[in-house]
Amino acid sequence: MFTVDEQAPIQKIERIRHADGHPTQYEISFIPWSIAPGITNEQAEHSLFQTLANVHDVHVAKTTEALEIALSDEKVSGFLDCPLGTPCFYIETVTEDASGRTIEYSRSYFRGDKTSFVIERSYS
Repeated sequence: MFTVDEQAPIQKIERIRHADGHPTQYEISFIPWSIAPGITNEQAEHSLFQTLANVHDVHVAKTTEALEIALSDEKVSGFLDCPLGTPCFYIETVTEDASGRTIEYSRSYFRGDKTSFVIERSYS
């Protein structure tokens, strides 16, 4: 669960990632301003985890991810350049630092017809 104070300012970062020149992922990330104030567009074009570590001295210790299949709606279909109702992998991720503080929450849609997964994570 994404736990921050209800009145706390949050940065919303939307990105579209490509493979071989085709959009494959639409991601919406939410990062509390107190964690990393003012992430720039240039920083968002690269790894957010590296930006958090290198620029804000915030280090990822744990991610909890929930994966399901979802059908693309108009917005997702537009961003991923796919027909309405295309099956997508939908992943919600909560990212924490070593103290258990939530440092990022994201929702990602991956085109099911252009994506496969092997997931191995090491944050140490």
